[in-house]
Amino acid sequence: MLRSTRQQLPFRRPWKMTPKLGCSPNFVAVGLLYGDTPAEPPSAFESFYNLKSLVMTALPTTNGTLLSLAQAIGCPVCSVTTQASQELYEEVYKSWTEVCKTLPAGCVLHYTIQPMGKAGVEAGKDRGENIMGHESIPQCWWVFTCEWPQEGSDDAVAQQAVNKMSETVHSLAREAGLLLDFKCMSFSMASQRVLGSYGAENIKRMQEAAAKYDPEGVFQKLQYGGFLLRNNV
Repeated sequence: MLRSTRQQLPFRRPWKMTPKLGCSPNFVAVGLLYGDTPAEPPSAFESFYNLKSLVMTALPTTNGTLLSLAQAIGCPVCSVTTQASQELYEEVYKSWTEVCKTLPAGCVLHYTIQPMGKAGVEAGKDRGENIMGHESIPQCWWVFTCEWPQEGSDDAVAQQAVNKMSETVHSLAREAGLLLDFKCMSFSMASQRVLGSYGAENIKRMQEAAAKYDPEGVFQKLQYGGFLLRNNV
C-alpha cells in the first residue's frame, strides 16, 4: 500500500488540473458467482484459484443465494475526508497495520483512499453548485471497512477496528491541519452526521426545498432509516 501511494505522486499535478482523472489505491476483491449448483468448481474460475497473490478467501465456496451471501458476512464502514498528504497516507498505513494485528482470524480490515481533485469540485460549481459543500482543494475521501463471517460473532471487534481507524485519521489530520468536514454518504456509518457535514447554508437549502415540496414531511417520516433531514443535521 505504501508503494502504491508513493507511485501516485507524479499523478497529483494532472489530477489537480482536470476533473476527468481518478485513481484510488485499494485492495482487490473478486466475487466468483455461478448461476447453478455444479458438483465441481467451474473451470472458468481456475485462473483465480491459481493466483500467487491471493491473501485470503473471505467466504468459502458454497451453494446459496444473494440473500444468504449478504447474511453470511458483516461489513461496517465509516468515512473521513482530508486534504491530500503523502505523510498522512503513511501514518495511516502504520496505524492500519497495528490494528490488523489485533483482529481475530477471518476478520479483514481494509481501506480505500478515494481522491477528489480541485478541478472536479470546480466542475460541479460551474454546473450550478452542489449541495454537499465541497471545498475547492484537492481532497481524499477515506473509507474504512471491516468484514467478517457472521458466524464468528465478531461484530463488536469489527466495529471497534473501524472506529479506531476513523479516530486515528481524525486525530492525525486535525493535528496537521488537513481535516475537512465533508463526509461521503456512500461510505458513512449510520451514526455519522453526513448531512450536517454539508455546511449550514446547504442544510438550510435542503430544509427549504423539503418544506416547499414535502411540507408534511412524508418522505422524512415514512423512510425506515438513512441520512434524513429530521435526524442527521
